[in-house]
Amino acid sequence: MIVVACLVAVAGLIAAGITAYFVSRHGGSTPIGARPSRSALTVNSATSNRSAASAGSTPSTSAPRTTRPATGNACPSSAACTVSGDAGGVVGALNGFRVSHGVPAVPGGASSQAQQCALDEGGGPACAQHFAWEIVPMQDGARVISQIASRGAQWLLDPDMTSFSVGWAFVPSTGQYECAILKVA
Repeated sequence: MIVVACLVAVAGLIAAGITAYFVSRHGGSTPIGARPSRSALTVNSATSNRSAASAGSTPSTSAPRTTRPATGNACPSSAACTVSGDAGGVVGALNGFRVSHGVPAVPGGASSQAQQCALDEGGGPACAQHFAWEIVPMQDGARVISQIASRGAQWLLDPDMTSFSVGWAFVPSTGQYECAILKVA
């Protein structure tokens, strides 16, 4: 009986810790989608975004790749810049996550709108509608999806998601990559 009481108490402490973490991340009453700091995840799902990814492309479930430019700077100058394509493999990582949770893969690919959202650090008109934004040290799609899932897997597993697009940016001053995912639901 004492063991059961201890287990219940530990479970309560864990739940309280998780709740405190989410409240500290999102400021309690701050709506998800409002980015309180540069390092916070932004997930915005106020309305649908029909312009993000092509609905006619084939869903990718390939393994994510991790790359970093040999120079350590993907930009032609010291200013932040967009990075073409999805060398980090977010499309494959997101669809792999969906499939592993019994949800079908959906079409996804890189887009200039998602690149601009990443460059704008999850703010600005390119990020309107459904989006997630993350900072990572390398183009690592699995890490991006893991960070998003740790704060809201339901966003990634949305059964109404019909497609999505991905964009990357690099910030030379920090040596960090920023990734944006625009969801069409």
